[in-house]
Amino acid sequence: MTPHSGQQPNRSEPAGWRIYWDEQGSPADSFRVEGEIYARRLMAAIEIDASMDVLDYGCGFGFAAALIAPHVKTIRYYDNSPRMVEYCKARLAQLPNTMFCDLGSEDGFENCPPMDLILVNSVLQYVDSLGAALDLLGRLSKLMANGGLMVVSDVIPPSHSLAVEAIGVLFKHPSLFSDRIMNVARRYARARGSATLLRISRNDLEETARRNGMEVAFHEPNITHFPKRITAVCRKN
Repeated sequence: MTPHSGQQPNRSEPAGWRIYWDEQGSPADSFRVEGEIYARRLMAAIEIDASMDVLDYGCGFGFAAALIAPHVKTIRYYDNSPRMVEYCKARLAQLPNTMFCDLGSEDGFENCPPMDLILVNSVLQYVDSLGAALDLLGRLSKLMANGGLMVVSDVIPPSHSLAVEAIGVLFKHPSLFSDRIMNVARRYARARGSATLLRISRNDLEETARRNGMEVAFHEPNITHFPKRITAVCRKN
């Protein structure tokens, strides 16, 4: 959920978002539902098998990783928020093919083995600049095995209306709007008061993929519960 950039590995997202994720309590049920939607749609969108080494970059509470892990060889996970890493470690503790991968340092990137699949879901909107976000994708591409995939999802396009999006989600997924979940949403809104959500165009994603030796295709619709956002499926040449 929370990312890092090449220059300052643990400090690329604005302070408002760092505080929001680091101060999370136990997860509201909406995070479980969102993780289930994402994992189900991901596994329907691309072929996943038991030979794959997977990296979940921005693992959050670990709901999606827990659902994907039984279908792959290994799943490594990382999040820039120490609180999220704690929750994810606890959730995955009984799954022997899961492990934390510390990508908060240059050594972590250098020591990470080649990945058949890298997941970057609901991450880029929390990076503090377009340059840092695209640089992150470039650095992650270096971890891909030849022919490997990187699925970048929940990217907010420049002309996207978040207000219209919220109304659509309310009608399609009313279970995401309990009283407790609305309290989380109010905290989220306060974080947005001090930190905006980054928007990225398809052209920027295409150019970044090309520059880093990847082919890219866009999956319609986006594979999270926000259908009008962008999912880019990148393949290493």
